[in-house]
Amino acid sequence: MARHINYNKKTEERLEQEIKWLLEEKYGNKITAAANQDIERIKNGEPIDYVIGRTDFCGAKIDLSLRPLIPRPETECWLMEAIGDIKSRGDKGEIKCLDIFSGSGCIGIAILKNIPEARVDFADIDDNALKQIMINLKLNGVHENRFSIIKSDVFENVSEAYDYIFANPPYIPTKYPVAQSALKYEPHHSFLAGDSGLLFIRPFLCESKKYLKNGGRLWMEFYAGERMEIENILHKNNYDFYFNELGDCGILSAKLRAGKASADPFFEFFGKEMPLININSPEWGTVTYKEYPRSPKIILPKPVSLPAKTIENILRRRKTERNFSKKPISKKTLGQLLYWSAGLISKTAGAADEFRRFYPSGGARYPIEIYIANFTPGELDAGVYHYNVKGHILEKLSFSSAEKIKHALFFDFAKDAAALILLSFVGEQTTKKYGNLGYKLGLLEAGHIGQNIYLVGTALGLGVLALGGMNYEVAQRELNLGEEETVFYQLAVGQPEENR
Repeated sequence: MARHINYNKKTEERLEQEIKWLLEEKYGNKITAAANQDIERIKNGEPIDYVIGRTDFCGAKIDLSLRPLIPRPETECWLMEAIGDIKSRGDKGEIKCLDIFSGSGCIGIAILKNIPEARVDFADIDDNALKQIMINLKLNGVHENRFSIIKSDVFENVSEAYDYIFANPPYIPTKYPVAQSALKYEPHHSFLAGDSGLLFIRPFLCESKKYLKNGGRLWMEFYAGERMEIENILHKNNYDFYFNELGDCGILSAKLRAGKASADPFFEFFGKEMPLININSPEWGTVTYKEYPRSPKIILPKPVSLPAKTIENILRRRKTERNFSKKPISKKTLGQLLYWSAGLISKTAGAADEFRRFYPSGGARYPIEIYIANFTPGELDAGVYHYNVKGHILEKLSFSSAEKIKHALFFDFAKDAAALILLSFVGEQTTKKYGNLGYKLGLLEAGHIGQNIYLVGTALGLGVLALGGMNYEVAQRELNLGEEETVFYQLAVGQPEENR
């Protein structure tokens, strides 16, 4: 007989079995006053798992003292299938997992108990759920370096990309005849999901592709009656998938089609047709500078000449660094790096070329903006900054989190760097003049800046690591960029590890 079952009225046989479980598990088969009180609770219809206060789930002990949604046998069934699938793949190294709509945390904790290589982030919006998850992690002896707990409305505060995402969202339609035991005792927000049952599933499936690594897989429980609509959502969002059904419970296993993972917003730019405008228009003689006038300003030291080294020496020493010391970068060094890589060359005021920089730009449109996520505090606080090239100053973006940008990086060795330089493309700066050619010009310009950062960094004794990818959705959100500006290239910088 299943331990947990939804019911409207318990049979005599069911009551007898539940009382037996209660006495065995909670009272060592002794009849006490407390045991008699609990027996009355069972007779009144309260779920046996709440009365006992805990349940077993895929080899894990799950405390229910804060009354989260009780783990179901159907969930245990598909999760064991998922665990078997993970083990069969023989993945090497850390396996990053997200348990979203976590509730009691039973799914993520079972993963941690059964997959030694797993690290799990638990995400839920309910404060009680977050407390319950911590109780259950301690109950199961999970080491603190194997998990994180995130208060998040679906993906709102999630910033990393994962090998596996597990979801048991609310999915029961309000029109569905729910058992009285669930309606009376369990938290409605954990299982009811609007008229269709897709209130949470629809946005979840549309957003989840941004948080899956290449080759990553998603497992989700849903109401089987909505299978056709869920299929449509999956097709529109470029998932390959298969379904299984356990009665009214549907099980989904899905992965993004090849080439569709971790969508890069820059490619959306290339999908836009930009008309060619008169390239001889007088407006193209004016260069605009992006500024954040209300942001705190950090004045960078006045640039000085770079250390005397031949260009041949610098070119020979230029390399990609993957071993950073985690030491902070001084304001002077960062200022030197930014100025000599992408700064404004001082010219006589009013001269035609007063806005020249240390790299070429198609039509002198300069569509590339530079942001710095400073991970390691020193002379410069940890935070996110915009490089105001006109004033050679940093503007601190108080609304942005360097930590979230760090977690959006795919490689741990990049996270050891002191800072991350992010290059963004302001499309209108070039496409208004050159049409679609402006995209190519923006890419070329970023390449010139990137090489400058490598060479100047080498001259300054810094390590530089160019990165072709990250979770760009996080970067876009943290920098609060609009539709006409997109991050697409980033370089980690810092002091190289000594004595390697």
